[in-house]
Amino acid sequence: MSFEDWQLLRPENPPWMRGKNTGALVSGLGKVKDELVARLRAGVLERFPDTALAGDDALDYKGSERLLPRGAFETSAAYATRLRQAFEAWSLAGGHGALLRQLELAGFQHGYLIQSNGIWTHLANPVSNFTARYEAVGALTAWISGGGGSTLTAPVNGTQVFDGAVAALNDVVLVRFGPTPQSPGLYVVTQAGDGTHPVIITRRTGWQVGNLLTTRTSIDITDGATMKGQRWETLSAVTVGTTATLFEHGLLVDGVMFGDTNLMISRGGRRGWFFGDPESFWSKFLLLFTYGLSPTSDQVRAINATVDRWKPAYAVFFGTVEIINQELWGWPPERQWGTGGVWGGVSNFYPPT
Repeated sequence: MSFEDWQLLRPENPPWMRGKNTGALVSGLGKVKDELVARLRAGVLERFPDTALAGDDALDYKGSERLLPRGAFETSAAYATRLRQAFEAWSLAGGHGALLRQLELAGFQHGYLIQSNGIWTHLANPVSNFTARYEAVGALTAWISGGGGSTLTAPVNGTQVFDGAVAALNDVVLVRFGPTPQSPGLYVVTQAGDGTHPVIITRRTGWQVGNLLTTRTSIDITDGATMKGQRWETLSAVTVGTTATLFEHGLLVDGVMFGDTNLMISRGGRRGWFFGDPESFWSKFLLLFTYGLSPTSDQVRAINATVDRWKPAYAVFFGTVEIINQELWGWPPERQWGTGGVWGGVSNFYPPT
């Protein structure tokens, strides 16, 4: 019952308070109480991060209280969900995945966390989109592209070996390096090859010319001498047969990719870090973006603030590196960036200041 009704109908009211005019006055007093209760209830509900209970304009204030600013492209519903899970999120602070996830929410996607002990970490697609039996570990640069980019034909007759195994009819093969930058993708062996015929591989379903594949489209390798159990992901969105296709490589563990590398960072011609030295976990680290960062000064400050908030207190942040020309790297066999393990060429460095 509302205060408006209760105030008028309560038995303690004398008869003169139940008339038309005095009754309206008494009901009005109850209506004021109802309004105060409604405002009190709304004020309490505004404290909770739920768009069904509170106004959308209050979310940013709640995020500020929880030290969880809204992401660059985060919807109100998604942001409210994350704020409801604030305690769970903060329990993961100091971990690789938590730091990379917060950077992603802030609009800095596809970053790598590189440690001074040679371990790198990257957020991964938790779902496998495709599987391939083998990976063509070697580059198929001499193969002949045909069918408008739909087929690749071996340059000589006979069978072909992919990652230590002879390819059989209908085997699915991941090609990462082909005769053109647009050639990489998933193929099916449609002609196995013999003494008078070459091997022919044809783009498999989902990788036909013209198909659009999103960033982080993942491929799991199920067999092979060196690549069995590995995962590869597209570095960026791909229009098959049109876009130059690049892949990232790593081991998948609970939605985070791990790998190792061995390289030297050369800063201004002088020696920087040499990754591979046996240093402690989380001793020193940097962030790496392989393309598409180009941050403004304000964005660099946002990156540094996010890192400072989510890293362990004892970890030393080296800075942020951006590779402009999209060198490939991974574990194994491409264990080095650049030439001779020296990070040179077109890259930018943003110190943690």
